[in-house]
Amino acid sequence: MYRKALTIPRSRLATQLTLFVVFAVLVSVTTAYLVVLRSEQAFEYRKAERRADTLMDALIGGLDRIDGVAWVVPPRDGTTPPAPAQLVLLQPGHHLLTREDGPVHAVVRPLDGDRRAIVLYGSAPHVEQRGTLLRLLGGAALVLVAATVALSPWWAGLLLRHDPVVRRRFGQQMTDATREAFRTEDATISTLARTYTEYVRLLYDPAERSREFIANIAHELRTPLTLVRSGCEVIAAAPEMQSRHARRLTQMITALDHMNETIGSFLLLAREGDYGAMTQVRIAEVFAEMIALHSHEAMEGGVEIIVGSCDKLPVEAQREALGIVVSNLLRNAIRHGGHPGVIELSYTSGRITVTDSGPGISMEDKQRIFRPFFRAGRAAEEGTFGLGLGLAIVKRVCEACGWEIDVTSREGGGTQFCVIVGK
Repeated sequence: MYRKALTIPRSRLATQLTLFVVFAVLVSVTTAYLVVLRSEQAFEYRKAERRADTLMDALIGGLDRIDGVAWVVPPRDGTTPPAPAQLVLLQPGHHLLTREDGPVHAVVRPLDGDRRAIVLYGSAPHVEQRGTLLRLLGGAALVLVAATVALSPWWAGLLLRHDPVVRRRFGQQMTDATREAFRTEDATISTLARTYTEYVRLLYDPAERSREFIANIAHELRTPLTLVRSGCEVIAAAPEMQSRHARRLTQMITALDHMNETIGSFLLLAREGDYGAMTQVRIAEVFAEMIALHSHEAMEGGVEIIVGSCDKLPVEAQREALGIVVSNLLRNAIRHGGHPGVIELSYTSGRITVTDSGPGISMEDKQRIFRPFFRAGRAAEEGTFGLGLGLAIVKRVCEACGWEIDVTSREGGGTQFCVIVGK
C-alpha cells in the first residue's frame, strides 16, 4: 500500500515541476526580451538623434543634399534633385518610416523660413540584433525546458526524500513529545504513537503532499509575476509608447492580474482551515472594505453596490474568513449578476446576504455551483473570466468555520446567497 502511494505523488510531482519550470522560463524569457527590447529601441532613437546633430552644421551651412542620408526641403539650389516624395510631407519631429529595405528613422528639424532638414537613420542593423537576441533567448528556453523534462523525475524523488514541510512538522511534534515525556509514562507512549501516526499520514498521503506543493509553488510564483507586472506598467507609461503597443501591454497587465487572482484562489483551496483567532467583528466594516476592493471592477461592468440593513452589534468570528467569504460572493455577483445591475449586501440576525439582479441560476446548475472548477454554461458563452473556484472557496471556508450557506435563485429572477455566521 505504501509503495503505491509513493509512486503516485512522485509522477505527479515531476509533472508539476515540469509545468512550473516551463511557465517560469517563459515568464523570464518574455520579461528579459521586453526589457532589452525597450532599452535597445531607446538606444536606436538616440543614435538617430545624434546623427541629425552631426549633420545639421553641414545642412545649415548650405549643403542641400547628402545622398541617401539627408536633404533640405525645399532645396535652396533649384538644380539639386528633390527629396523622395515620402519625406517631403514630413513635419518637424521624429518619425519611423517603413521602406522596402526595412524601417528607417526620419529626424525632421526646422531651418530658416519654411525649409526643413531631414536626416535618415536605418533601423535594419538593430532589427537584426533583436532577431538574434530572440533566437538566443528561445534557444536557452528550449535547453532549460529539455533539461527540466529529463531531470524532473530525479528532482521529484529528491524532494520526496527531503521534504522540508514533513521534517518541520515531524520535528515540532517530536519536540512536543519530548516535553510530554517528562510528565508521565502513559503520556509518553500516547504522544509518540500520535506523532508516528501523523508522520506516516503526511509521508504517504498524496492529497496532503499535493496541497503542500500547490501552496509552496503559488507563494513562489507571486514574486516574479509582481516584477513582470511592474515592468509592464513602467514600459506602458513611457510617453513615446505607440498606442497599439500600449494596448498590448494593457492586455498583458490584465492577464497578469488574472493569474495573480488564480494563484490566490489556489492558495485558499490549499489551506487547512486556519483563518486566525476569533474576534469581535463589525460586519459593516467588512462590507466597506470589500466594496472598496471591488469598486473598480463593478464600475467597469456598470454594477451598483448598495448596503441594505446591517446590524451594528459585532459578531464573534474569524475576520479573515469573513473577508474571504464576502469578497468571493461579491466578486461572483459582479461578474455573473447582470450588466448593468444592482448588488445589495445586508446583515441581520446573524445572516449575511448578497443579492444580485442578474438572470439567476438554473435548477440544474444550482446543484453544482459549489464544486471546484464548475462554470455555468452562460458564463462560458459570455467569455467571463473565472476558473469556477470562488464559490468552492466560500463553501470550504464556511465548512471550516462551522457556518451555513444557502442559495436562493429563480432563473430569470436574480440570485441571493445567505451565510449564517451567528445565531
